Amino acid sequence: VAKVERRRVADLRPNAVNGQVFTTSLSTEGIEALIDDIRRRGQRVPVEITEDGTILDGERRWRALRSIGRTDLEVIVREAKTNDAEDYVFDSHSAQRDTNVQEKVNLYGLALKVLRRRHGRPAGRPSKPAQICAGFWEPKRIKDVAARRAGFPSARTAEYATRVFHDGDDAIKTAVNSGDLAISAAYAMVTASTSPLAPE
Repeated sequence: VAKVERRRVADLRPNAVNGQVFTTSLSTEGIEALIDDIRRRGQRVPVEITEDGTILDGERRWRALRSIGRTDLEVIVREAKTNDAEDYVFDSHSAQRDTNVQEKVNLYGLALKVLRRRHGRPAGRPSKPAQICAGFWEPKRIKDVAARRAGFPSARTAEYATRVFHDGDDAIKTAVNSGDLAISAAYAMVTASTSPLAPE
């Protein structure tokens, strides 16, 4: 059983991956409900950190506690490994978490990276069916699992959304995030405007 310790809120710092993925839900507005819950019931789940104070899991809890003026919090210290931040963000994320489409796109990219590292064929290794059966996942399966973990209904939708947030303008991205424009419609607009046959 992991030992729970107390650390100073000021001594902890976020990992770089969370800030790249959760561009909206880590804002003060994004954690208001959690702030209210912690005010009422206190911290119920320890924040997981490395020995040097880098947060692996629980940045929203840390931000909520900091915003209401708490000076210390409960933590569990984990041994740091090379890809810990990416793995922790991937493993602890729930597709039911309230995220906008931009964050789902970010999560899809992270999930692809983690799943390819864990289950994909190493670069340069021959692609033989026997090797896939021996433990490697086919690319389609990796995309399907990544899409579900990010909260998309399918890999196609995830790929469409990725293209929209890579090539679309700010107005299209805002409309998709707010739900005013469907991902498929936004994808059609973006691909039409980037097609070499599109009118000037």
